[in-house]
Amino acid sequence: MRLGLTAICLLSLVIQAPAAWGHGSLQGLAGKPRVERIDCLICHAAPTMKPAYREVVPQWRKSVHYRNGIACNDCHGGDPNNVALAMSPAKGFVGVPTFKGVMQFCGKCHIDIMKSCCMGGARCMINVNGTPCTNTHCTALMTTGKGPNCVSCHGAHDIQKANINLINPQLCGKCHSYDLAKPIKAALWHTEVKMEDLQKSLRRLQAGLIPTAQDEQTLYRTKESYRSLFHTVDVNMVKEKTAQFNAKLDALQVQVQKGFEELHFRRNFALGLMVIFLGLAIAFFLLSRKSK
Repeated sequence: MRLGLTAICLLSLVIQAPAAWGHGSLQGLAGKPRVERIDCLICHAAPTMKPAYREVVPQWRKSVHYRNGIACNDCHGGDPNNVALAMSPAKGFVGVPTFKGVMQFCGKCHIDIMKSCCMGGARCMINVNGTPCTNTHCTALMTTGKGPNCVSCHGAHDIQKANINLINPQLCGKCHSYDLAKPIKAALWHTEVKMEDLQKSLRRLQAGLIPTAQDEQTLYRTKESYRSLFHTVDVNMVKEKTAQFNAKLDALQVQVQKGFEELHFRRNFALGLMVIFLGLAIAFFLLSRKSK
């Protein structure tokens, strides 16, 4: 009987495991199905395709887009399941953007990031108050067409998630001295470390079955808003707003600490129950032997 129950439990775990693992399931982190058999990939991976076009597929599989279920058509448009319509403008195919147009191309989804880089299109050279834009990346791109755009730092298809490590001598040094980027990284570093520590703490609480959904949403929104500061390329603005974000993170840290206190209480309570049951079992055993 016990063996049968064990087998049933193990079978249940095997059936349910893919849904819980995330990476091993058919769902990406964003909840979208990972489409591996779309015509875009089949054609681009074909031996007859130009090498530069074939490289797109393995690059995409290394990207944050792939990990979140974002496929070719999500950016480039077209019908991914019909060869004849895969590159049809009638199906929304927009192809490859110009170098100068990459910011607006990526900004279709990354709206807040684009706003922190520029006001978009013709308004790129001014900010909300009508004063000159201080974002040197944006002004260089829009005035000369040669300044950095999104793919200059994040990559075109092997797109990497925004993080402080993208501010490095190799990437920044392609256009200017890394000394210009150091103040930005220094201003961001402390807060970035604090956010990563909070993320690790939330994972520990989640492993201890402490509800963390609300705190995770708060951290996610704070992290996304804070990282938009990376794109302003304005040291003074970064320093000014960093204090505001640190205040939000300190408040979140208080909530996380309460979670650890709850986890500590649960563990002590469980240990206390274990000791009580063990004591009762020993007492019952001794009494049963005495009665015999």
